[in-house]
Amino acid sequence: MFQILSRCYKIILIFLGGVFLLPLCACTSGKLTSKNTLDKGVYYAAVQQLKQGKIDIDYTTMRYDFVKTKDYQESLSPAYQAKKKDIYQEIEKRDFTRCVQKSDRLLDENYTDLKLHFVTFFCASMLKDKPKYEMHMKIIEGLLTSIRGDGPEKKTAQYVTVIDENELSGFVGVVYGSRLDDTTILKNENIYSALIWKPWYLQHQKQYPARQGRYIYFKYLAQNE
Repeated sequence: MFQILSRCYKIILIFLGGVFLLPLCACTSGKLTSKNTLDKGVYYAAVQQLKQGKIDIDYTTMRYDFVKTKDYQESLSPAYQAKKKDIYQEIEKRDFTRCVQKSDRLLDENYTDLKLHFVTFFCASMLKDKPKYEMHMKIIEGLLTSIRGDGPEKKTAQYVTVIDENELSGFVGVVYGSRLDDTTILKNENIYSALIWKPWYLQHQKQYPARQGRYIYFKYLAQNE
């Protein structure tokens, strides 16, 4: 657990130090349409199930339906990002109780937010609230599995499928402990690529020399219609 929390704290530093320096795009490069129309309220029903501890849900359907809600548009607003920044400030002050309280409230606005689930997991862990941090860790695993496309029918293509650059940034932070440079996004046929680079605390290590980066390849969820 100590090693997990140590890595968590380093990733939290990424969020604190750079998440607001990169201009995250407020629109997807392939807008979701109503072609695969889902029942009204699918996203909100999934959220209620997760809050009740029923974590075995279809996370891809949940993410797809979220984009059709008013909450999704509001999650792209500066006001939403300001609330998230306020939560990170609670971590800097080591007020983990207020961190969890504020994270819970903001998750009500976007329950697909990987960064928020990660922050809640971290702060709940610091408070030794095992039921809470275990629940959020399982939700994180479900979201990551959905983004990676893990499962018996997983394709061999080396790319992930995301809603937008905000979700991609969260994926890169949680999985790689790195930051996304969304100014480098390029499209080659039907696959996008973007540079991810190691944070400052790893750049002194030989395996992560300064200025060394790697590329991540991805599609947008809308392209799977």
